[in-house]
Amino acid sequence: MATRRCKRDADSFCYICGSFIKVREKKYDLSTNLKICEAYQAYFNLPVKNQDKKWATHVSCNSCSYNLDGWYRGEKTAINFAVPRTWKEPSDHTDCCFCIVNPLRGKHSKKTFYPDLPSTSAPIPHTEENPVPAPR
Repeated sequence: MATRRCKRDADSFCYICGSFIKVREKKYDLSTNLKICEAYQAYFNLPVKNQDKKWATHVSCNSCSYNLDGWYRGEKTAINFAVPRTWKEPSDHTDCCFCIVNPLRGKHSKKTFYPDLPSTSAPIPHTEENPVPAPR
């Protein structure tokens, strides 16, 4: 990727759902919260990857952490999607979700738009082909 910095820090976005995490919201560091990583692996059948890369996000939002943890313990039924947001290294800043997404709009504006880019794709909801997994 180009040498200039992204407009927003990667850790301002949730690794799991991809949503912007506001400054005052609680976030969970995936490198220290191994329970969330275990739940992520069990729910999506995917490992938490690229945590050693600077371009990857390394945190989870409160909602994803709470829902995954609840599902993992058998207290909640599911989270809203079957496939999490996927992250790949952006080729440049025109393909960078952290540069393109503008979550800092006024409070009366429309919901933040998160585009599908070659470097990231949106979560996929549950369907018959992607059912809710059973907790362990």
